[in-house]
Amino acid sequence: MPGLPVDLPRIGGGDIPGEIEEIGTGVKDLSPGDRVLIDPAIRLSEDN
Repeated sequence: MPGLPVDLPRIGGGDIPGEIEEIGTGVKDLSPGDRVLIDPAIRLSEDN
């Protein structure tokens, strides 16, 4: 927003970035240290 001070660096938008710290025993496609991005607009099931 114009005139609104923000701390930099900053990632704008509604996505949520993060880094995986640990995984469960059945996880094969991700590793600790992997950087990930969550899109909160994606529904995972019809029950949500």
